[in-house]
Amino acid sequence: MYRNPEGRILSGNTKIIYIELTKLGEIEKKPVSEMTGMEKWALFLKYFTNKKKQSLIQEIISSEEGIRMGAEVLETISKDREEFSRYFHYLKAEIDRESQRIYAHRKGVDEGIVIGKEEGIVIGKEEGIVIGKEVGIDATLQVITALMAHTPIDEIAVKYHMSIEQVERIQSTIRL
Repeated sequence: MYRNPEGRILSGNTKIIYIELTKLGEIEKKPVSEMTGMEKWALFLKYFTNKKKQSLIQEIISSEEGIRMGAEVLETISKDREEFSRYFHYLKAEIDRESQRIYAHRKGVDEGIVIGKEEGIVIGKEEGIVIGKEVGIDATLQVITALMAHTPIDEIAVKYHMSIEQVERIQSTIRL
């Protein structure tokens, strides 16, 4: 039992016909005027898109009104498919262009981040040197002040987070 897409049983005037298009060799050799309607339909369905068989197809279309109507429907479908194919290729090209644009943007952002980090490191080092000098000068002045106040070297080293050698080196540059 066969059902249509809505699930209703196909019955009444509905007939399902199986045609083995691969077994049409002998029929093809007959003149169109001697072919049955079924044979014409079979050849039409098999060769409709075959460019080498277009003269046979045109003769069959001319001989049967139903086949002529079927050919018109198929041509409309073919045109719709061609239009769909063109539109599909257009959309694909648009998607490819957008994908390339996004890729280029992401690559640019990634490169910008790398360059920014490199520049940030350079700037950070420069600022660190300036701050280090300022802190160093300030710390050295505080060590000198402590030395002039006769604070023991080991206390100065602990207080200013220096080694005893560093404090002694500062002490050697000043005259007490």
